[in-house]
Amino acid sequence: MSVNKENSKKPAFSFYTSADFGRIYQFLRNKEQNDYLPYERVRFQFCLSLHIPFVDNGLEGGFERTCGLWEDQSGIVSLVLTEGATRWGEAFFLFRSDDVKTDDLIGRMCDFAEHFASKVSDDHKSNNYKLCVPKDDLILSAFLSKRGYKKTDDRSRIMIKSYPAEPETPVLPDGFTIRDARTVSPFYTALAHNHSFRYYQGNDGCEKGFAKLRTMPDYRPDLDLILFDSEGQPAGLANFWVSERSKTAILEPLGTVWWYRRMGLGKALLIEGINRTRKYGCTQIIGGDQPFYWDLGFEPKEEHSFWFWSSV
Repeated sequence: MSVNKENSKKPAFSFYTSADFGRIYQFLRNKEQNDYLPYERVRFQFCLSLHIPFVDNGLEGGFERTCGLWEDQSGIVSLVLTEGATRWGEAFFLFRSDDVKTDDLIGRMCDFAEHFASKVSDDHKSNNYKLCVPKDDLILSAFLSKRGYKKTDDRSRIMIKSYPAEPETPVLPDGFTIRDARTVSPFYTALAHNHSFRYYQGNDGCEKGFAKLRTMPDYRPDLDLILFDSEGQPAGLANFWVSERSKTAILEPLGTVWWYRRMGLGKALLIEGINRTRKYGCTQIIGGDQPFYWDLGFEPKEEHSFWFWSSV
């Protein structure tokens, strides 16, 4: 059988499998300034362990159905990744370098995302998805424009807070205490998570997902904080991620149960986490893009755009 030499040089495609986890994790860690990418190492670990089983009602396979990779003899060339399978209709493209961003490869990635990462419309007559693109990725933006994608007004901002010169002391109401995952089971984390964001209360809050989160390479139990009230009931949670390759900590997630809002509990968890991550050499932290974070001194560091595609 003859072999097409041109095709043999193209990166080979495969759907994501669990065997690819380690290589993708390393790919993300090796990226320069990986903490500012739209989809970085912590997002990968968090989504895989928690988002997929949470939005998939406990079923496995969300990444396997919606994520793909292209490889050559040197390893991974590019990735199409999702956050919650097709639940939110968002996808992310990652590349080894600008040198691999050929029209052919980007086109193949778009084909895959349109077919397998897109969300079915409510009337089941069309598909659509949004692609998150770094602001400075002019190559990808130009290709998407030619392909007919529409740049939206939606933005994703990376919010940064620099650490104060001296550690602060978290202030808690009487009877409240902060513990961590070295002595607290995922049951309490899942319960705090469910009631912090008012998720559907008819399940366990993805307790298995939080248990899986504890197996991730960058997870540290001393940075997985759970807040308790005077009754010993969970009142909030905060998980902090660090890496020896970066002085930037990442906060994901942070929440306080709805009946204890506006008591300074979220701020106390943040201060405690900053104090603990200082010991790992961190000098700044990434948080969310909500008024709570702006009020505490977080500022935008990077901005990413969303490009929209629809089959109709």
